[in-house]
Amino acid sequence: MTTRRRNLVLVAVALVAVVSLASAQRRKESIPPSKNVQPPARELFKVLSPSVFVIETLDAKGVAIALGSGVSISNDEIVTNRHVIEGGKSWRVRQGGNTWPARIAFVDSGHDLCELRVSGLNAPAVITRTSSALSVGERVYSLGAPEGFELSLSEGLISGLRKFEGVSLIQTTAPISHGSSGGGLFDEEGKLIGITTFAIKDGQNLNFAIPTELVLGLKDHPATELQLTETERNASQAMLLSQIANDAMQSGDFKKALETYQQLSQLTPNDPGAWFGVGEVSLKLNHLYQALEACRKAVQVGPEDADSWNCLGDVYDRMGQFSQAEQAFKKAIDLGIPDPVDLVATWYGLGIVYAEEQKKPGVMDVYRHLRTLDQNYADRFYRQYVQPVLDSQN
Repeated sequence: MTTRRRNLVLVAVALVAVVSLASAQRRKESIPPSKNVQPPARELFKVLSPSVFVIETLDAKGVAIALGSGVSISNDEIVTNRHVIEGGKSWRVRQGGNTWPARIAFVDSGHDLCELRVSGLNAPAVITRTSSALSVGERVYSLGAPEGFELSLSEGLISGLRKFEGVSLIQTTAPISHGSSGGGLFDEEGKLIGITTFAIKDGQNLNFAIPTELVLGLKDHPATELQLTETERNASQAMLLSQIANDAMQSGDFKKALETYQQLSQLTPNDPGAWFGVGEVSLKLNHLYQALEACRKAVQVGPEDADSWNCLGDVYDRMGQFSQAEQAFKKAIDLGIPDPVDLVATWYGLGIVYAEEQKKPGVMDVYRHLRTLDQNYADRFYRQYVQPVLDSQN
């Protein structure tokens, strides 16, 4: 029986693109025009490296407590990730032997974005390219400071474009390590296509960047409170993990889906949808006890979530524990299932359980409800379960 999957935390991503015309013109002149032959990686590195910086977050004593990367979008503005500057009392920008004090100008905590103002930086601005023009398979370059190594270049491909609110979050095989957050993802012409954000732990080439056109909303968020809740901190990763798991489910790659939902359950342990996902995929893989444990956890953290109870009912039904399945399906129905397809499926599952328990009144009650919901399913249920009941009475 197919049950619906809750949409987990949906998080919009936004990035501000402020490009100086003079700087943009200098960048266009610096990078050779495209004539079917793209500039080599060494030329791109030479041109782009003046626009990529190390971001240092300092404590009250001026000691660096975190490192990240940043990209200049104008001569005195640098974009980075929100989590790079978290927990700091002051911030500075470094490149080579030079350092500049920075202040937080704009922060969008929910979307993990931040803009720094750096007086006297005079950095060349990058040229941006929107996600609508990107294609899977394009060669890209990540430039940042992984593990504190300044200006490290890595190469990869665009391996996925995750559609979200009219734009595309960029999945890439270009490595993103600790310290790369906030760095730039560039195309073969040296145009900034994204801000490198995070890599999914234990995933194979699951690295992500925020598309550059989504900077446009950042200036609507002047810097105020810098503290993040755990939910806000993990929201972007949770949303992407959910999409990856859903894609894997639709393609029939249940092993990948299970691994992704397990990561999601660790990232957002208080979200019943994550545990429901683990349970649903485990059931498809016939890992019944793992499914039971996950669905029980879903009910524990989300006792008012109908999907969680539906999940538990499916597992009990598969295990032949019909009394427990009956109670779980009833609870899901009582809580309310807004999707009509899911509601029909739940009633149908309850009817099967009644038939297994040889509860004739229950079978007839389910049939009456199905007739009001979906006549085709009601007719099917009648042939499979009601007619045998009526025949047994003759």
